[in-house]
Order: sequence, then structure tokens, then C-alpha cells
Amino acid sequence: MIGLDTNVFLRFLLQDDPKWSPIATRFVETELTPGNPGYINICTLIEIVWSLRSQATYSRGRIAILFEELLRADNIVLGNRDSVERALDAFRRGKAGFADYLIADLNRQAGCSTTMTIDKAAARSSAFEALGDWSGAGEK
Repeated sequence: MIGLDTNVFLRFLLQDDPKWSPIATRFVETELTPGNPGYINICTLIEIVWSLRSQATYSRGRIAILFEELLRADNIVLGNRDSVERALDAFRRGKAGFADYLIADLNRQAGCSTTMTIDKAAARSSAFEALGDWSGAGEK
């Protein structure tokens, strides 16, 4: 198994760099196999989502489809796969960000009874508990 940094996977996915995108693509397509898969840990996954959300062409739906493809890929292994699957399901149904749902699931797996938040979208999920109220506070 070979660990993948965010920039390698993004160059492969976005095809946005004339030098590095072809190199990353060749690597992903020829070096990563079911017997020697690429590993994307949860920190890298969160960075990928954050970077994709800054791209106008990557909506919540498109990111969800990408994750479904990654979960099915035989040459890619996602760290904390069960948590990623649960977070993806919550992300599809909810309004909060993927990272929020992943954080809540990882916290629950660690034995936390809830995850406190000041994010209104996250607070709408049963996985979170709002820290105070938002009267007089800016929107998040």
C-alpha cells in the first residue's frame, strides 16, 4: 500500500497542472493496483473535500459521487472506511459539511456522547449538540 498526499490525488483528479497532472495520472493508473493500492487517510480526504469545494464545478452532489467511486475502487483504500461511509450517508441527507459528519462519527466511535458545535447546519443533525444559541451571533 502506498500513501497518497492531497496534492498527488488532486492533480490526478483535477487535471489542472501541465507538469504534475500527467505524472500523477500515470502513477495512479499504472502503479496503484488491487495488490498495491493507494491509501487516502482521513486528513487527506478532508483536504481533498476542502479543495474541491473551492472549485465551482464541485457541488455537494459531485463530491458525494466521487466518494462513492473511491469506496468502490479496487486500487484505493480509504482510512476509517466505515466512518467515511457513514459520514457520506449523512452528508447526502444533511446540510452540514462532510468534515462535520466525519468528525461526529469519529467522536462517536471514540466513545463521545455527542459533539458540541456552533455550526447551525451541523446542529440540525442528531450527532451534534449546539453550544448555546445564535442570538446576536454571526451566521455560520
